[in-house]
Amino acid sequence: MTPILAAERGGEFHIPPLEELFEWPAFWWSENWNVLGVDLSVNRVVMLTFLAVAISAGLFLVAFRTPRIIPTKIQSVAESIVEFVRGQIAIPVIGADGVKWVPFLTTIFMFVWINNLFEVLPGINFPPTSRMALPAFLALMVYFTFLFVGIRSQGFIG
Repeated sequence: MTPILAAERGGEFHIPPLEELFEWPAFWWSENWNVLGVDLSVNRVVMLTFLAVAISAGLFLVAFRTPRIIPTKIQSVAESIVEFVRGQIAIPVIGADGVKWVPFLTTIFMFVWINNLFEVLPGINFPPTSRMALPAFLALMVYFTFLFVGIRSQGFIG
């Protein structure tokens, strides 16, 4: 039943407060984690980001822990992800020099993909990448990497 119909029929529908969109309360076990005035409390966004890092790192650590010539199922999945990034992103966009950037691009691809998968998983239904700080951090990291590599290869004034 849609919220409008619930409200028309005398249902208990209420619009959530605006604070729920911008402020996520910290978990009870990390409410007062302050170090030098910086709030290090763990909320839902932080927990899902840590979970995305653990899932992507765990996938590749388990898959490539003991690589085999005839791959296992998980190694085959991890190799197909790496090959997708290599063949569909790195080489077509960067060119032949893009092969050396495959690990970096695969890391970013998996992190963003897993964070976005959280939106469609029942019980979570929230992608941490919808918060402005995470995509901004990733964009700044890529931007400064781009600048550093450009300055290193061409000099400061090229």
